[in-house]
Amino acid sequence: MIVAGGVYLETCVTPPTRQLLGSAGRAALGLSSLRSDIELHTFHPPALWGDLEANFRPYGIDCRPSASSERIEFAYLFPLARPVQTPTGFPRQAERLVAGQSVLRFGCAEGQFIVQAAQAVFDPQGAAFLNFRDGGGAAERLAIVLNAGEALASTGAEGIEAAARAVLASEGAEVVVVKDGPNGAHVFSGDQQQRIPAYASHSNYKIGSGDVFSAVFAHEWFGGMSPASAADRASRHTAAYVATAALPFPRLLPALAPRRSSGVERLILVAALDTVAAAWFAATVRDAIDRLGVAEVELVALAKLMADDSLPITSDAAILICVQDRQTALAVARHRSLQGHSAVIFAESGCAEPLAEVPGVRAVNDLTQAIYEASWLPE
Repeated sequence: MIVAGGVYLETCVTPPTRQLLGSAGRAALGLSSLRSDIELHTFHPPALWGDLEANFRPYGIDCRPSASSERIEFAYLFPLARPVQTPTGFPRQAERLVAGQSVLRFGCAEGQFIVQAAQAVFDPQGAAFLNFRDGGGAAERLAIVLNAGEALASTGAEGIEAAARAVLASEGAEVVVVKDGPNGAHVFSGDQQQRIPAYASHSNYKIGSGDVFSAVFAHEWFGGMSPASAADRASRHTAAYVATAALPFPRLLPALAPRRSSGVERLILVAALDTVAAAWFAATVRDAIDRLGVAEVELVALAKLMADDSLPITSDAAILICVQDRQTALAVARHRSLQGHSAVIFAESGCAEPLAEVPGVRAVNDLTQAIYEASWLPE
């Protein structure tokens, strides 16, 4: 199986991580536990090809890089935040032809891989949708895996089904899978449409979760599994990955339950807004929640809550409070405006013990998990 796409340096502030993966690297490394025929095609600076060998060769992955000008880094504040790419400007490389029996192709920042295969899966990896067949790409059997934002942006359609049908027609694809975050995935094949649930996990390391989904879907679909069954298997592996961020993928998956909404329509985000840094952080968190699409977000200043003694709480609202220290966390948790309401409080460390005795309050030291716990519950 050939995996073609980017291998990038990924860093994250919280939790602190630094690793050489990227979409293609993560897919190849993950799949190395499920199959022994992985061939990895990517762009990378020749001076750093040794890093690719050291990172992937021990797992039996055959690295076949093409030259690029410099290594790209994607830096995340936390796993749900938008990444910052450096460098932002670099020369695009010439198109590279990749041919084989089974090919998983990801969109790539440095250049474009043209795939010719008996069967292929294409994950465009960006809002600017690239047509798989541009430049001479061809596949006897083709599946497109993209997220809801990509599907809507690339087609101009107003809904997921209309967008997927448009992609099926324009690409001549056998299957289109539209990932819809915590809402699961929608699988379209011919006249059939099936919804696959997202599965619950007790932690949510989201960096690369889409790569994991595409990798497992490709592996299972290439092996003869039906599109819906392959997507369900991919969804289960994605839940296992975000719980641990462990690679390669496990051969046996734990028992998993579908994730379901807690029914909230409004999420009240309470955070400090009194400095530029605090306001930027609050805006970043709000943007992450908005992109999940689970609830309408209302931002409330922490100082206003403490001074006015009130929150606009209704039965359809969830509460997420971001604080910086144990003393503030405890004061907020005991604030009378929260009495009788449940709330999730995020603080990086040291808050769980003093808040354990406060009714209705859950302290979480993982920001991504705190966002999920405010709006989504395991079944």
